[in-house]
Amino acid sequence: MKRWRDRLDRFLFVPVDGSAAAWFRIAFAVVVPYMFWSGGLSAPDGPRSIQRLYDDVFLRPGYWLLALAVSVILAFGWKSRVIGVTLAVVLLPLAFAPGATRSRQVILTALVAFCFLRSDVVRWPRFGRRRQGAPCHSAGPAWPIRLIQLQLTLLYGINAIAKASPAYLRGDVLEGMALALPNFKAEVRFGAIDLGLIAVPVMAAGIASAMAEAALSIGFWLGRWKWLAAFFGVAFHVSLRFIIDIYKLDAATVFLYLAFLLPLVRPSRKTSVTG
Repeated sequence: MKRWRDRLDRFLFVPVDGSAAAWFRIAFAVVVPYMFWSGGLSAPDGPRSIQRLYDDVFLRPGYWLLALAVSVILAFGWKSRVIGVTLAVVLLPLAFAPGATRSRQVILTALVAFCFLRSDVVRWPRFGRRRQGAPCHSAGPAWPIRLIQLQLTLLYGINAIAKASPAYLRGDVLEGMALALPNFKAEVRFGAIDLGLIAVPVMAAGIASAMAEAALSIGFWLGRWKWLAAFFGVAFHVSLRFIIDIYKLDAATVFLYLAFLLPLVRPSRKTSVTG
């Protein structure tokens, strides 16, 4: 029990590298405005008072400029935790606007978790390796990064479980989606998905999709294989764009790869868990 408790302590409380956390903070400051405004925004369905609030406040150019200004301050690293929470509060109403709702909520959830780090211990990180003898600034314990990593795992894992149903593996669900969903881009004819040069049987596509998401749910935890998992994940999402348009959920998911790929967490040699 003591050995497992020690491993859990290292997994949750190993220090996060301050320079890598600063790069992640800057990435958030760039990606968050893109994810929230590049696809367009509109008022959600509901009472007239709610729609007027969106039309008169949340969807006005001034509100967008406010969020952009807060993002710029976050990039500069001034009081990053307070500014990060402020940005999350400002963006919260927009996370429920129609369109790319899930992608906005994924990014916003990751941002809230990231706000628990002291990512301003290094304001402007340098390219390249840290000079020998230079101090290693800690941004705090690793558990906020672990939350983001687990978020990515759950995104893929839940999808893999949902796709493990016999109806999906047989291709029945894909055929129904092709008929019912306007964002399903490929044509399904004679039990195959027409991709132009090739036609993929719907059963093969269903099995491949379920296996890919299951592999991605665990691949990033396999240490030296995480880069291979990232390349595979990018290829998976690019190929998926030819079949179905999931708005910006694929971009939000790929952004979470940084939680594994940036050298944020440097576990001790005694543990087999990598970050």
